[in-house]
Amino acid sequence: MLSLPMLLKIIDALDISCAEFFAENYTNYKQDKEIINLLSNLSADRKNSFIDLMKNTK
Repeated sequence: MLSLPMLLKIIDALDISCAEFFAENYTNYKQDKEIINLLSNLSADRKNSFIDLMKNTK
C-alpha cells in the first residue's frame, strides 16, 4: 500500500496540484479548470444562458 507521504512526493515530483492529480478528467484538467474559472465570474443569468447554449449544441 502506498503511504500518504509517498503519494505527496509523487504529486510534487509531477509538479501538479492534488486537485489535478485526482481530477476525474486528468488529461483535460487545465482546460476544464479554465472553463470553470470563466464560468464562476458570470452572473446567474449568463450561466443559465451558457447552459442553454451547451445543451442546444450537442
